[in-house]
Amino acid sequence: MTLRSAGPEDLDQVMAVERACFGDFEAGQRAAWSRQSWQADLDPGTSSRLVLIEEGPEGPRAVADFGHLIDCCDLDRIMVIPQARRTGVAARLLEHGMTWAARAGAQHLMLEVDPDNTAALRLYRSHGFTGIARRRHYYGNGQDALVMSASLAAPNGGIPDLGSPEEHNEENHV
Repeated sequence: MTLRSAGPEDLDQVMAVERACFGDFEAGQRAAWSRQSWQADLDPGTSSRLVLIEEGPEGPRAVADFGHLIDCCDLDRIMVIPQARRTGVAARLLEHGMTWAARAGAQHLMLEVDPDNTAALRLYRSHGFTGIARRRHYYGNGQDALVMSASLAAPNGGIPDLGSPEEHNEENHV
């Protein structure tokens, strides 16, 4: 598997993962993100964003989207196609995003998650996230989100060493 930073040329692959995980925004499935939203996040002029993509022999398997502002980073989206779930890909994406955020100067990584998504909660808790708030009606239809946060500072005050996406290129497979 190949894990790397995504760019504008990857928009179709990102959209394929989006549709496999959340459906099609254009078809009225509002849990999905629009093509325009992804296009903006993949803009190479936006240094405060990181979109990671993992590809396998059959194509894209997973995507994660991070945004950094001053001393905080947000995990805006992490998605793994159904046939690649429970393989550790989400953890790899999260770890690389956490390293990127720490190197960019962020002290914390925050995210929103459906409190009923036990697999996601298990992943986030295993990476040091704790619940800090609840966002009422975040997902619509009265469905709340749990806001979670993790510290990005290593115990010695340095940056945690979780690797980098560059270590997982075509020559060095995950």
